[in-house]
Amino acid sequence: MKYLAFVVLVECASPSPSAKPSPPPSPSPPRVDAAPRDELTTIPGCDALPPARPPGVVMRVIQIDGKSLERTLDAALVADAACPTSYVPPAPACVRLADDAMDYVWRELRALKPEEIVLEPHGMCIHCGGATIAVTWPAGSCERGMGHEHGVASSSYPRFHAAVQLLEAAAAAAGVVRK
Repeated sequence: MKYLAFVVLVECASPSPSAKPSPPPSPSPPRVDAAPRDELTTIPGCDALPPARPPGVVMRVIQIDGKSLERTLDAALVADAACPTSYVPPAPACVRLADDAMDYVWRELRALKPEEIVLEPHGMCIHCGGATIAVTWPAGSCERGMGHEHGVASSSYPRFHAAVQLLEAAAAAAGVVRK
């Protein structure tokens, strides 16, 4: 029989009288999760949108048909950010907005408080379609919408629907509409 031995070395030392305690870690930015996370849930989080639009923002709206699972709309709104690229699925249609237009969409979306849109788990659903909004910036992100394991809570649907309509209207103004 073979035995495996583990050796643990512990260094014990008393702190020097002149040593200062480490400062507590800085708090993380607020992040809202709709339901408690565990190893089986994949509900995305959502950072609160900053008051002013930070540089590098990408606002994306996606619509998926529940029967065919085809993306009927996938648009990314940008002003000073690079257009998103992707290998699978295809990259979204890139809509480059003027700074003032992007600021307007940002203010309107922020007023809807997407971080307060509640998502709830609903079990595995591989043929669930619907809308998703995703906003990313260098210091945060917010994703809200339908997923294979979660959906928008009925109490949050009016706010979510308004956010989807806002981003769809901005994309449509540039000629990007649902198939």
